[in-house]
Amino acid sequence: MRWPIALLDSALADFRSDDPPWLPTRYQETLAQLHLQHGDFAEARDHAAAALPTLAQFGDSIECRSWLAFADLGLGELDRAEAELGALAEAEDQNEPFGNRYMLLLGRAELALLRGDTTSGLELLNRVRRTGRTRPALPGVPISDGLDPWTLLIGAVSTVVAARHDPESSDELFDSLIDRAERATAQHRVHYDLPVLGTVAFAVAVWLRQRGQRVRGVDGEQASRFAALAARFTFNRAFPSLAWSRLTEELTSAQVAQMDEIVTELESLDFAEAITRYHTDARALRRSVGMTSRSAARRSQ
Repeated sequence: MRWPIALLDSALADFRSDDPPWLPTRYQETLAQLHLQHGDFAEARDHAAAALPTLAQFGDSIECRSWLAFADLGLGELDRAEAELGALAEAEDQNEPFGNRYMLLLGRAELALLRGDTTSGLELLNRVRRTGRTRPALPGVPISDGLDPWTLLIGAVSTVVAARHDPESSDELFDSLIDRAERATAQHRVHYDLPVLGTVAFAVAVWLRQRGQRVRGVDGEQASRFAALAARFTFNRAFPSLAWSRLTEELTSAQVAQMDEIVTELESLDFAEAITRYHTDARALRRSVGMTSRSAARRSQ
């Protein structure tokens, strides 16, 4: 999944100093986003910093500031990240209809968690689930079904953080997420966002490791299976809560070995076949788990 980076690097190298700045600036911005998704935080910051001055001149700096702030979070530069999030908030206020508010709120939540303020982190995630999903529609991506990329991403990050820091509250989030995972991987959908689907699988794996056994007695293989799906679909590594090293530390050695075997198996499949496998696993898990106890109690009221 790194071939787009190689193509953009090659194209960027062909620009000359006297070429108009807009297109190379867009390439720099896109490279920042792609490197960020792969967890290449230093490269992401370099590209975002190169693109930002031109984008700011045209009043189109919101997404680039998001990438810069998250690169700083990934590098542990928390004061710089806080400053960039402040600049992002100012840019949002000036251009609200085209904003990226969910990234601002997620960034503030991650910053709070990194500083040990779990309560604020959880509160910010609750806020982003209520208010942060508004974005302009993208062609071919319906938003009425709740399967748009930002809704899935918010749900995934929220589930991971809640499973680790407020486990009981994570059960209802998981119920919603596994239902969306099944629907988002159904055949004949117009749009599949592969890294977002990988991020959802990551969150499912974390919940299964933290809660699955005690809540519903789910087999430990399920956590390995969804961790493997996260790797196969190149989950979004931009968020500190989604650190791969932390997930593998949470898995048992047997689960890690099993995950590696499943990853090898999945890599032999093309993405159409892998999505079909993902859908089958999500459907089977949803049926085997049913509604978690807390969620079932709330829905019965």
